[in-house]
Amino acid sequence: ENVLPQDNVPALLMLCNDFNNGSLTAVLDDGTRVGILLTKSKTKIKTSVKNGCPSFDISVDCVADCTETSKIMNEAFTPEVAENIKTALEKAVRKNIDDTVKKCFAEFNKDPFGFDKRVKRFAKGRVQRNRKCEASPRRRRKYGSGQLTERNNNGKIKI
Repeated sequence: ENVLPQDNVPALLMLCNDFNNGSLTAVLDDGTRVGILLTKSKTKIKTSVKNGCPSFDISVDCVADCTETSKIMNEAFTPEVAENIKTALEKAVRKNIDDTVKKCFAEFNKDPFGFDKRVKRFAKGRVQRNRKCEASPRRRRKYGSGQLTERNNNGKIKI
C-alpha cells in the first residue's frame, strides 16, 4: 500500500493548488530551527518540453508566520534576520516539494500532480499553434520567479 508520509502532504497540496495551511521547520545558517506556519498558498506551474523531455517551472507564493525558534533570538527582527529566515524557508519548501515529487514518482509510480495532463495539453497547444496563421498574435504569460519577499516587520514573511 502506498502511503505518503505526513511531512510530504503540504507539498502535495501545494502542487495541486489545494493547500490552506500547514507547518514547516526551517533551519537557519547558524543551526537555529524556526517553526513556520504557511498560509494562503498559490502555485503556478509552467510546462515546457525540450528535446522530448518535459520540464516544469514551479512557483509557490504563500504567507509564512514564524511561530517558534529553537533558541531565544535576542536580536531585533532586522531585515538581515528576515532575509536569513526567508532563505532557509525557501530551501525547506523546495526540498519538501522535490522530496514529495521524487517519492510519488520513484517509490509509488504515481502522478497525483497532473504533470502528465499538463504535458499533453502543452503538446496539443503546440500543434494547434503551429497550424495558426503567422499573423495571429501569440499569448505569453509571465510567471513569478518564486523569490521570497518581505511582507512586514512583525515576523510575517511572504514567499
